[in-house]
Amino acid sequence: MCKEAGEDVNHLLLHCRLTIKEKEEKTQGMECGSTRVKITRTLTFPVAPENESIQKWKYDAFLSFRGDDTRNNFVAHLYKRLEDIGIKVFNDDVKLKRGKFISTELLKAIEESRTAIIIFSEDYASSTWCLEELTMIMECVDKKEQKAYPVFYNVEPSDIRMKGMNSSFARALDKHVEDFKSNFEKLVTKHEEDPQYSLQKVLAIDKTGLKDNLEKVQRWKHALHKAAGIAGLDVRKTANGNEAESIDKIINDNFQIMHHSVSATEKCLVGIESRMGEVESLFKVRSGDVCFVGIWGIGGIGKTTVARTFFDKISCQFQGSCFLANVREESKKHGLTYLQDTLLSRILNEKRMNIASFYEGADMIKRRLCHWKVLIVFDDVDDEHQLEYLVGNHDWFGEGSIIITTTRNQDLLRSHDQLYSVPELAKDKAIEVFSWHAFQKQTPDKEFLELSKSVVDYAKGLPLALKVLGSFLYKRGVTEWRSAIDRLRDTGYEKIVKQLSLSLDGLNHEEKNVFLDIACFFRGRKKDDVITILNSFGFRSEIGIDVLIQKSLLYISEGNVEMHDLIEQMGQQVARNVDHDKPWKHSRLWHEQDIKTVFSADQRTESIKGIMVPIGSDQHICKWSKAFRNMPCLRLLIVKGEEVWHHDLICDPIECLPSNLKWLDWSYYSFESLPAYYEPGNLVGLHMTFSSLVEVFKEPKAFDKLTVLNLSFSRNLIRTPNFSEIPNLQRIILKSCVSLVEIHPSIGHLRKVIFLNMENCKNLKSLPSSIQMESLEIFNLSGCEKLEKFPEIQGNMELLSELLLAHTAIWELPSSVGLLSGIILLDLHSCKSLVRLPASVSEMRKLKILSVKGCSRLANFPENLGDLTQLEELYAGNTAIWQLPDSLLNLSKLKVLSLRRSRKVKRQTGGSLMLPPFWESHDLRELKSLDLSGCNLSDNQTGALMNFPSLLELNLSRNKFISLPDVISRLSQLRYLNITQCQELKKLPKLPPSVEELYAEDFFGQAKYCNATKVPSVEFGVIHQL
Repeated sequence: MCKEAGEDVNHLLLHCRLTIKEKEEKTQGMECGSTRVKITRTLTFPVAPENESIQKWKYDAFLSFRGDDTRNNFVAHLYKRLEDIGIKVFNDDVKLKRGKFISTELLKAIEESRTAIIIFSEDYASSTWCLEELTMIMECVDKKEQKAYPVFYNVEPSDIRMKGMNSSFARALDKHVEDFKSNFEKLVTKHEEDPQYSLQKVLAIDKTGLKDNLEKVQRWKHALHKAAGIAGLDVRKTANGNEAESIDKIINDNFQIMHHSVSATEKCLVGIESRMGEVESLFKVRSGDVCFVGIWGIGGIGKTTVARTFFDKISCQFQGSCFLANVREESKKHGLTYLQDTLLSRILNEKRMNIASFYEGADMIKRRLCHWKVLIVFDDVDDEHQLEYLVGNHDWFGEGSIIITTTRNQDLLRSHDQLYSVPELAKDKAIEVFSWHAFQKQTPDKEFLELSKSVVDYAKGLPLALKVLGSFLYKRGVTEWRSAIDRLRDTGYEKIVKQLSLSLDGLNHEEKNVFLDIACFFRGRKKDDVITILNSFGFRSEIGIDVLIQKSLLYISEGNVEMHDLIEQMGQQVARNVDHDKPWKHSRLWHEQDIKTVFSADQRTESIKGIMVPIGSDQHICKWSKAFRNMPCLRLLIVKGEEVWHHDLICDPIECLPSNLKWLDWSYYSFESLPAYYEPGNLVGLHMTFSSLVEVFKEPKAFDKLTVLNLSFSRNLIRTPNFSEIPNLQRIILKSCVSLVEIHPSIGHLRKVIFLNMENCKNLKSLPSSIQMESLEIFNLSGCEKLEKFPEIQGNMELLSELLLAHTAIWELPSSVGLLSGIILLDLHSCKSLVRLPASVSEMRKLKILSVKGCSRLANFPENLGDLTQLEELYAGNTAIWQLPDSLLNLSKLKVLSLRRSRKVKRQTGGSLMLPPFWESHDLRELKSLDLSGCNLSDNQTGALMNFPSLLELNLSRNKFISLPDVISRLSQLRYLNITQCQELKKLPKLPPSVEELYAEDFFGQAKYCNATKVPSVEFGVIHQL
């Protein structure tokens, strides 16, 4: 069928050469010169060097498929499943636009993908793009550690090998050969007809074009033969052609193994294989039931690592999975209801549910997950109540579920089926872990071998100690090693924290102070906030934090600065190590007893740099308020106050605060102003949330260095400072200062403010008449219920990207808002007095989100609304708008459009939404979500709604149409359809197979269908199962 490269080609080339030669003789003298240019057109595939031992994969999987055959069914479902279980997929159908030649971006993506899944369908070989992809994949399989996995979708492997007369692949390759020959012959013909046409060019094509193309066909054929011989999956022969089960098998064949191999190659997981084998054996006992397994051991032994590795390996086998990290700390910071909410939202892939109590949360976990096969890890549990309200009993979870708990306290695991005590690392594995961190390789250098064994002996198989000590000794000489080992011998092995403190020796003064501040005050805080505070001390904390991460003393988790418990204990011990019984000589105070001792001693100290007063201990400050006179070097004061309804203790006013203070964070401050004798010239950050402040100072003070002012929830605050005395402010947060009536007019001229939040200042009536804040990026006035007028914009404010005015009394915006050319989000929802939007809104050319929902007096959009060419989301539900401007059709990037009407609005107006004329002839091609519930749509309007090819969600509930048009089946991407309470509806046509959720309780007599295979297809009023 498909001819070899040389077969019949030389004859064609010879004929062409003769033709050219004849024409050259006839046109002798017409061509300038006789120089031949050799053109080599070679497709090269860059491959990593063969000696590269570790391949960095950017993608877990690459999908190669013929879009016309599979894009909207099998591949779409496979792609979604892979993404849902956390597999990073490169899908060229999504990422790149196809052209004539395969792009370098695509070649790079193939190289950077660990596994290539090739979906062979009937027309696969008709695409030269697919064939080039396949060739590249096979070359990468030959030269690198990549894997190819063929999927035969309605074709046989023999078709790909091109055996037999009916092979569509053989026919496709023959067609490519004929096309290449035909194109070449057309060029020759053109030359014959046009003597001026370059004979040299035809000859060059002769040498490079046709021959190379025919050789390319042979490469394609070789790649097809090779791919067809790889073990893969035949969809038609898997579970009787069940595509869902085929997808499950693809995942199990490829990505369970992948997770395991990735984890096993990580240097920090040395010795994990034996531990994993021991853990896996525990689940075989109750494989068909719900299994609770407890993993316990001392801090730093590797409990979390074992649980995480096991989770990564098998999570793809479950309907839902969640790794709930740091339960102990998160429970203290946010409470159990937060953790319950997090658990449910991650597994069910839903938004947070705002659980009111942990009793309600426990009941919800049981009700929602009792039929789900789930894998859940509860990491670092330290209290039985956490297990009671998060884990509960076996009947909370569906059959086959696995629940893993890690803890230091074995006593908490009484109700678990199996227990696993994490052992210390064997000596050979311990040396390997240490070596990776001390030498960046598997074994120590020869001259360091005995020294390494000495260090490992002291660490006694504790992975954390091995990691930290190894990082400390990295790139140090033999003398430094011996000195460190001698110190270990001198201090003995009373506590591992004493060993870990050696790692501080390599830090400079600033890095050590950054570490101690984090260990004593800031563990678990947002990295950006920590950097802001530490920089106020004059540190370059970004650099310091990076160094500490490299030294294995810190890590960043979900944007928070974290450290291991042992590291924290070591840092706190270092901060208290000098004269342990004399806390006034410590550099930092955070223990209640130490604070009480220092404040009652009335003794001058220049040692104390920072104090964090824990909740309930602020009474000591009240009782001995004069103590601050004795702390001239104090730069940080954090007081975690609490709301007190009955004062048994009468607090003396704070007479003064140290003038050296850089950061003052005092919640529930109980006085009306700051001390009169306090000079805040060095203050960089002032946080006084939930305070009793009426004003910051009774007399004006200069805040030359202040950059952050946060007085949120200060319910008695009636006036702000004169902002002209605070020229360097960057962040102002006055959220929920409910007694605040007006703002000092100088706020409008702060040139450095980036963030301004006055949300829920319910009595705020006015702002300066104009503002000129050139650095402002976010401005939040939402919930300022009495604010009627927004200031005029002056000067350049193009950096403002978010303007939030929801729930205000503003009735119109000034035309100068058009100067806010950088606005991306404009939120005006529930501005019930708003009657119009100025035409200048259309000048916000970067606007992506506009919300006017709930603006019940707003009757019209500006006619030039369509000028907002970047607009992606428009929310206009429950307004008085019943006619859309024609220019709406120009919003080519619109993805979300909501015009829903509540029953109340529908009753009051009784109107019917008027769609723009010619709506049906325009493709809002990007529109994905359309909500027209309660808009009184009739049959003659619904046809115009079916011309949105990308639509995923369509809400037509509470409308009066009798039927939906048959063309709804063209909405090939539609997943969600709501037609509840459409009481006139008599007929529903066949729905597109992509629909996963159908809400039609009045039509079918039940609330919804949640699975595409169960959504009914209705024709002539008869319900059929798809």
